[in-house]
Amino acid sequence: MCFKKSLCLILFLTTFPIWGSANIADELLIQKRQFSGFRLSPDGTHLAFLGPVQEGYRNIYVLNLDGKGAKLITGEKANVSGFLWVNNERIVFTIDGSNRVYNGLYAINRDGTGKRVLIEPVSISRESAFSGIGLWQRVYSRLRKDRDHILIYDENSRRRKFPDLVKLDVYTGRTYRHFKNRGDFRSYTSDVNGVVRFGYTFEEDGTSEVFYRADGDHEFERLHTFKEDHTSYSVVDVRENSAYVLTNHLDNTASLYKLDLQSRQYEKVYSDPVYDMSDFTGGVNTISSRKSGRLLGISYEGAKPKTMWLYPQLEALQAQLDEAYPETVNQIISIDNSMTNFVVASFSDRQPYIYRLLKTNPLSVVELQSSKPWIDPDSLPGTRPVSFNARDGMKIHGYLTLPMDYTEGERVPMLVMPHGGPWARDVWGFRSYLDTMRILPALHGWAVLEVNFRGSTGYGKDHLTASYKNADRMNHDVEDGVLWAVDQGYADKDHLGIMGASWGGYATMWGVTMTPDLYRFGVNIFGVVDMPKQINWYRLRTKWSGMRDEGYEVWGRRIGNPDIKEDLAKLEDWSPINSIDRIKADLLIYHGTQDVNVDIAQSRLLRSELDRAGIEFHWISKANEHHSIQNDSNRLELYNEIVKLLNKHGK
Repeated sequence: MCFKKSLCLILFLTTFPIWGSANIADELLIQKRQFSGFRLSPDGTHLAFLGPVQEGYRNIYVLNLDGKGAKLITGEKANVSGFLWVNNERIVFTIDGSNRVYNGLYAINRDGTGKRVLIEPVSISRESAFSGIGLWQRVYSRLRKDRDHILIYDENSRRRKFPDLVKLDVYTGRTYRHFKNRGDFRSYTSDVNGVVRFGYTFEEDGTSEVFYRADGDHEFERLHTFKEDHTSYSVVDVRENSAYVLTNHLDNTASLYKLDLQSRQYEKVYSDPVYDMSDFTGGVNTISSRKSGRLLGISYEGAKPKTMWLYPQLEALQAQLDEAYPETVNQIISIDNSMTNFVVASFSDRQPYIYRLLKTNPLSVVELQSSKPWIDPDSLPGTRPVSFNARDGMKIHGYLTLPMDYTEGERVPMLVMPHGGPWARDVWGFRSYLDTMRILPALHGWAVLEVNFRGSTGYGKDHLTASYKNADRMNHDVEDGVLWAVDQGYADKDHLGIMGASWGGYATMWGVTMTPDLYRFGVNIFGVVDMPKQINWYRLRTKWSGMRDEGYEVWGRRIGNPDIKEDLAKLEDWSPINSIDRIKADLLIYHGTQDVNVDIAQSRLLRSELDRAGIEFHWISKANEHHSIQNDSNRLELYNEIVKLLNKHGK
């Protein structure tokens, strides 16, 4: 059956205006999405979502699916950044903390009544930014049999990095201890009844342990000890005598296994030979039944996003969706208790999220809204997955975006964009404002190459660990990607640029110093230039927070430890600040003064050395930004400067 035969169009949200100017194409591109977070109430009668309010913020609207209009239920003069349905009436939400002001955890009824502060607002300064758990990350889970409470991590427990779990009453704000940390657990996994069954430890040297107990009356026993920090282990569904586990300790890539809790034997359920189903931190997008709590499926990043379903009925439904909408990736993001109503988020490399309501009784599709309704996908360039062999033979994956009017075989100017992290990866699709950094140059006639260099997550342990204490090889992968694009006939070798943020900013500075004749310009967005100073800076963060900050240990293990003579020598060699005199490219530098990931001192040192060497550069520093480009006017200013470089160095 094809959905298009029973398509039902109900465009009840398109009357919202678009706030902001519509006069400049680049400004329209970078404008933040208006709609997101469509979530069904457990009984499937109401739909909550984030939509625009007059001040330009996004707040919560609730739509009665039997009615004709959506009602604004929150009136916050800030962005609501996350919410969840606790029961059919009550919604818990939090407010954007991008400026380090975490304005509390709140609850409100679906009709806008009964608003209550559950956790008092907290203001966080740069110095105290590492003192605890991010507010929305404190929400642990719903309770399947208790509709009045949720579980949260207790930030005020004896040691903040080893939190307890407490039950929070979403009507009164009262808390009750649910689980007392034995003193070393960093996180937990509970069964469907809220009983903590698994606990996880993580030590300074990268060692981690997994503990298990049969029920709440038993003591925990050690299940695994992993000596390497690249081992991932996530229990995603606990049953009485079995559990579903995503782990890479049995194979190169993280795969889904069924664990028999009596025999301790693992049975592989699903595996991808190239891609992890979870990243090295255990991060994974699981889809579970609201009613039973059981795992239904898993979404993960391949060359393009993929979804694996455990149930044939859902697999068949996914196939019908993909048949009806073949131009997009179609992900089920919300399911009601009856499993007859589904919210589907569809997107592509050109199309931002479009939200649809899928009904199976009878089968129909209700068009809800596009996250960016002003975007015409036909006016945007497409992105293709690519791969090439690095100079040492390692296979490297990435993405190539070509200009709208590109003709196969034509050589065009190209911008390479190494990603941040570095333990992260680029993905396919128009999903966040970061994707506009890929699209913008392509609209101005440039090809854009994104390289998931070694160390990028999602490609298995071997790909990740090939980066350890090999920062030079990570940067060589970026250079090899550029040379591949030239060799394939895509890129004009005389018109190349490099741009990146965070680690990508470091890679940019590496490129313009270590290969000064390769690039005409570089854009360094809050990038590192002095590796030993940055790694040692994590010790200062430890002093600020009053507890150990793990950045120093992680970077010491993976990139280099400044306290070890041999490592320090390499870190100095890999630091662009020591090769400033070699720069020939035009250089643009952007940094927020409140950055707590890369110290603003890195860019200030760079500015000082550039002045000393008499090298011209353009400097943008913003006092209202952290490790981001969240402010619309700041983003537009940066993008305008990038366009100037594209126009200057293009054909």
